[in-house]
Amino acid sequence: MSTIGRGGVGTIVVYELFCSPSFFVDMAFFSKRTKRSSPDVLLRPRRSRTVQKRPREESSSPSFPAASVVWAWWYAFLWAAFFVAAFFVAFFSPLLRVKEYRIIGTHTVSKEAVENRARLLLEGKFAGLFPRNSLPLVFLRRREILRTLEADFPIFREAKLSIVFPETIELLFGEREQRFLLCSGGPCFRIDERGEAFDSAPPLSSSGESAVSVLLDTSGKAIVRGSRSVSESFAREFPEAASQLREALGIETEKVVETPSRLSNEMRFRTTEGWQLLLSADIPLEKSLLALRLFFSKTLSPEDRSRLDYVDLRTEKKIFYMLKGEEQKDSESTSEQDSEKKSKEEKQTKKKK
Repeated sequence: MSTIGRGGVGTIVVYELFCSPSFFVDMAFFSKRTKRSSPDVLLRPRRSRTVQKRPREESSSPSFPAASVVWAWWYAFLWAAFFVAAFFVAFFSPLLRVKEYRIIGTHTVSKEAVENRARLLLEGKFAGLFPRNSLPLVFLRRREILRTLEADFPIFREAKLSIVFPETIELLFGEREQRFLLCSGGPCFRIDERGEAFDSAPPLSSSGESAVSVLLDTSGKAIVRGSRSVSESFAREFPEAASQLREALGIETEKVVETPSRLSNEMRFRTTEGWQLLLSADIPLEKSLLALRLFFSKTLSPEDRSRLDYVDLRTEKKIFYMLKGEEQKDSESTSEQDSEKKSKEEKQTKKKK
């Protein structure tokens, strides 16, 4: 057995490295890795991973089939026919015409007069084409109809119109309460319970309304229709004063009553006995009548009453009066005196007890 020297060992190692099959496989592997890590590969730009979408083609609207177009036209025709038929029935058909009138709330004005005026308003055709008495047209013109009726009948404070299908309209009215006539520097006006002037009246010389009290404003200030001419207290007290004087005290007064100004709330009655009575609407009428009754029974004698010029009850707790040919006198209200006497008597009785 021969011994291999150092040089022989190196030769064998070199031969095994370069001549073995695994050497070429390893070289191929390292050559690939070197390619990937070469500077050229590192400097190469990286490919983008974004997916480039192709531009969408403009979608064209699909065309309807011929059958769909036919159905669309058919539906349009049916709707148009429906609206034409409804319009004809509403405005031209005799089925929806006013044939009956219900009048509610009238006392001073007769129902026949209101119904005749309403029928006249609904006669003929509107704009020469639409019948005025068709219910839809009456509903559309209801405000105009109510304004006309209120202008023709000023006694109505409010008016309402409602429709009862298929052939009836209902007219509901609220009337004013006429209290008296007011005259001042022009035509006279009727005054309602709120003190508003709502309607002109004939002059005093030709007025046939004998049952209605008349107030003459000597200031001559003109009256405006629809305005509040007197206070509510005056409108309430004045018409009752004349009747209460006659019924409670037997004092007859003239029809026309004067006032220096309708804003002063003063009433100046002229009695048939020839003396004048001055009252104020600010003092309750019952209190003034009681004071006048006690004044005649306890203060004024029958002889002095025949010479009486006026009695002034416009001040509470005081009565001013004047006899003809004498100066004005004053007297405390006897009703106040009686109440004071009663209170004193009650106190005395309590002390005794």
